[in-house]
Amino acid sequence: MDGMHSSTGQVNNNNVPTLTVSYHYEQPALNTIGQLSISSFDEDLPQQGSFVITSFTQVQFIDTDGSTKTEDTGFVSAISRSKLTRVDWEAQVSNGFTAWLLNLFYWPQVT
Repeated sequence: MDGMHSSTGQVNNNNVPTLTVSYHYEQPALNTIGQLSISSFDEDLPQQGSFVITSFTQVQFIDTDGSTKTEDTGFVSAISRSKLTRVDWEAQVSNGFTAWLLNLFYWPQVT
């Protein structure tokens, strides 16, 4: 492993039934494996159907021809991309509070 980046954040829906917050992280072109997870979740109103979703939504990378490409990932919790330059993710919370954890691991080569 050549290194890693780790960051955390929190989302509280502040009495809004459902809140979606988007994030992104930019970096030099690095071979990256990413993991996004929920580190905590507390319900405000359990009887109201509380939930939380965190997911990657898009990646940006340098393609083999040297051009910058953007790819929608769908809603996934792990990614792997050579020469990754940007990652986007979101957290959606309903009737609660959540904390998320982003880990990006840098390797000499990823597939």
